[in-house]
Amino acid sequence: MVDTRLRSWMDVSKEWSLKDIIPIIKEVPDAKYMILNIANKGELNDDEFNVLKKSNVLLDTSGRAVARMGEYIKEFGKEKFAFGTHSPILDSLTGLIRIESLEENEADEGTKELLRSGNAIRFLNLNK
Repeated sequence: MVDTRLRSWMDVSKEWSLKDIIPIIKEVPDAKYMILNIANKGELNDDEFNVLKKSNVLLDTSGRAVARMGEYIKEFGKEKFAFGTHSPILDSLTGLIRIESLEENEADEGTKELLRSGNAIRFLNLNK
């Protein structure tokens, strides 16, 4: 895929990490946040980590290099993640492979089902 634009007014000068979003969450703590492309998690201090852990945040599984998915699930909790494709940059199967390739000690079948669709259904209030 080729982006024929030279620049867009919406382009950012640097890629954001979770650390960059913390001030927004602190400012509006009661909002729901869906954060895409968590590949650039970065190092969070205890306060930043607790803000994410306590807030209504859903992080998707897309990104260039989310090799530590099992660790992220243990750190933040299985209810904080949902399947993401990073489409159209990546194919949709890449995000699914990240879920399916989790070892049993990282995510059991119930957790994988939450990641595939359960958490997104809950977060978006799509329950029957």
